[in-house]
Amino acid sequence: MSDYDDSSISYIENWEVGGQLSRALSIESKNKRKERDVVVVVVVGMTTYFLNWYRTSLSYSDPKVHPTEIRTLISPSSEVELNTTSALANYATEADVDFASCERPCKMMDWPMICRIKLTFEVYQTYSRSCGNCPRNSTDCFKKYCITADGFQRGLLTANRQLPGPLIQVCENDIMLVDVVNRIPGQELAVHWRGQPQKETPVMDGVPMITQCPVPSYTTFQYKFRASRPGTHLWHAHTGSQIVDGLFGALIVRQADGKDPLRYLYDVDDKNYVVVVSDWSHGSGVQRIVSSRSSASSSDMLLINGRGQGVGDSDNLAPLTAFSVDQNVRYRLRIAYTGGSRGCPISVKVDGHVLTIIALDGNPVEPRDVTAVSISPDIHATDSVKISDD
Repeated sequence: MSDYDDSSISYIENWEVGGQLSRALSIESKNKRKERDVVVVVVVGMTTYFLNWYRTSLSYSDPKVHPTEIRTLISPSSEVELNTTSALANYATEADVDFASCERPCKMMDWPMICRIKLTFEVYQTYSRSCGNCPRNSTDCFKKYCITADGFQRGLLTANRQLPGPLIQVCENDIMLVDVVNRIPGQELAVHWRGQPQKETPVMDGVPMITQCPVPSYTTFQYKFRASRPGTHLWHAHTGSQIVDGLFGALIVRQADGKDPLRYLYDVDDKNYVVVVSDWSHGSGVQRIVSSRSSASSSDMLLINGRGQGVGDSDNLAPLTAFSVDQNVRYRLRIAYTGGSRGCPISVKVDGHVLTIIALDGNPVEPRDVTAVSISPDIHATDSVKISDD
């Protein structure tokens, strides 16, 4: 406490978390050099959860001390003690990084961030006006909001006019605040965050009529929870027909390199190597669910990251998803499978390459070399390492 001569606590926001009233506290300390440091935490009962470090929104000068160099201890009596500690190299983000995005390198000594995300669900269609002259002009197929799917025009449901929906990337223990805007006429919905245990916030699990009332049309609901389980996961609507129609996306919860037991197995792990495989049909989701009761029912195809072509359809000009790799580099492929209307298992392989399975549903496993990866509806995600050797 030698560097600090004053500190104060003020309440800045009340939250309802898991049925308990909790408070976000602004802990402001002024040291002898008249610099100020602010950290925000949430107190639920007698437990303190650190949320974020605020600097850019302050009216006074940013502190000279990096946020990871401050350790805040709060006792049940709300006494505050601030001590400085040195940040070890490679364990903390450099001081000149502004923490503007939750999509960032994860460091062991960084504060968790509050990640604000907005998902707008609405009716859309493939080959909309946003696609311009696609597929005749292949460049137009990659315009913003252009969805080509398998080259067949049909209506679908989207999140932010994307298929798959937005890729969400956060660091372990980040707090996710997700605004779900339902603009789908006549359909209620809820969003499930697969792989997240929701121990602190069970009401945020996204199971309609169990943990929450479904979100009615033309209303907004906010999910608030901690991304506590690292790994490759999915977020998706909790109604089968809505998943088939396009309401799904990948949720990647990353770890600091020092905490990742699999880090030595790969060289590259970034969003360009996230693979979302989805069941696709030319009929609507409701039609697919009804017809799935028939043994003769089958999907028209599987899409990879929202793109594909019919087998043997030589006239189909719809673009495919491509992955660029360098020779002798190990890539971590994060593969997620939506399950489809019939829930059939699939097999994923890369011709001419051996894959090493390193994780299933976010859980590390004993590495094993395989020629193909089988994914069942019960296991929605697997992490594999591909070595580009030719």
